[in-house]
Amino acid sequence: IKCSKCDYVIKAIGSHSDQKLVDVVVINIGEETKVSALHLAAYLRSNNVSCELDYVSSNLKPQFKLSERMNAPYIIIIGSEEVENGVFKLKNTIEKTEQLLKIEQLNDIFAIGGEKYAYKK
Repeated sequence: IKCSKCDYVIKAIGSHSDQKLVDVVVINIGEETKVSALHLAAYLRSNNVSCELDYVSSNLKPQFKLSERMNAPYIIIIGSEEVENGVFKLKNTIEKTEQLLKIEQLNDIFAIGGEKYAYKK
């Protein structure tokens, strides 16, 4: 039986709500970037940015479905190449745009003060 906090929240609010449930969904490409995605999500949450990620699947389709259910205005996409190069893809779901940005720009985008984020090696 698969039961998660996200599923509970979705059922409570209703799956057809226009209300955003989180600020950003973090999507990892491949199993090897799961830990990087978890660290990134923890960093965002510790800085009061609401975010979610799929803890079970590394396949893209279920992760993008999660972002749709969460009605997230932003999606962060990271793969092994992005981690290696210190970048991330930021998809704006409202404006339908996608940018490749340096990981250090994360703080500016989400108005996070203090030390800049960096992928853990």
